Order: sequence, then structure tokens, then C-alpha cells
Amino acid sequence: MQPVDETKHNSLFIGIEIRRFLSKGQADQKVKLADDEYYCMHCKGARLATDVQVVDTGAMIGHGKSSMRREGRCIKCGMRVRRFDTKPVNILAEGKGIILEHPPSL
Repeated sequence: MQPVDETKHNSLFIGIEIRRFLSKGQADQKVKLADDEYYCMHCKGARLATDVQVVDTGAMIGHGKSSMRREGRCIKCGMRVRRFDTKPVNILAEGKGIILEHPPSL
């Protein structure tokens, strides 16, 4: 980032420059995940998981959508990984291969 006046000890920056700098840093850190991948905080990357379980959080988010959490173990290091998602009307039809105990009625 370029300060307004480089000769002063305390740097002064223009607000739009700070926003641009921060948003670029966030964009560089994003990792695109496939539907069956999780982000492992230990490995610092996208990984598949074993022993995956679905937990219905019971929370309503967004436009009245119910949320769920998928948990498992990283196939590389064995650490616990989680992924939050909205509960689709028919999870099996979505290709996730998970059947809920009480699927939402239509």
C-alpha cells in the first residue's frame, strides 16, 4: 500500500486503498471446494473425508432454509473437518449420498 505522505513516521492511507488491499488478501486465501471436499485447517487445503456424519443443527438460515453440518476426518492427517450447508429438500437426489432420518415434507 502506498501511504499519503512517506516522510512522516505515522503512515496515513486512503480508505479505498485499505479496502482494496484487504479484499485482495481475502480473495487470495479462498479455496474452492467440491461438494465432497472439506477444508482441513491442519493440512491447509481441500481434502476428502472419512467417517462422514450429518448433523441437523435445527437452525433456520436465509429464506427459511434449515441448516446442517457434515463432519468427518481428513484422509491425509486424520484431523476433524466440518462443513456447514443448507439442507436440500432431497439430499439423495443432490448426489451427496446421505439420507436424513426425517426428510422435509413437500
